Amino acid sequence: MKDCYQKNLLIKNKMVINNEKINLKNISMPLLNVMAEFDHLVPNEASIPLNDAVSAQKRRQSFSPRGILEFLWAQNPRKRFARK
Repeated sequence: MKDCYQKNLLIKNKMVINNEKINLKNISMPLLNVMAEFDHLVPNEASIPLNDAVSAQKRRQSFSPRGILEFLWAQNPRKRFARK
């Protein structure tokens, strides 16, 4: 946790897991970055840079007006993110 939250090693591409350096630019699959307005664990300001850190051609940020648990337990969250 210290490496991710305090040192920000993941977003700096300096995090090492199992002796392998993690590079977010290697993420090429589509990315949906969902943020909750009242998320106190990971503020939106900390999540927004993820979109620019990956190489995915399809990237999307979405903001939920609720907390993350309320979002996850919503009746049908998939409709909210259907292709437009």
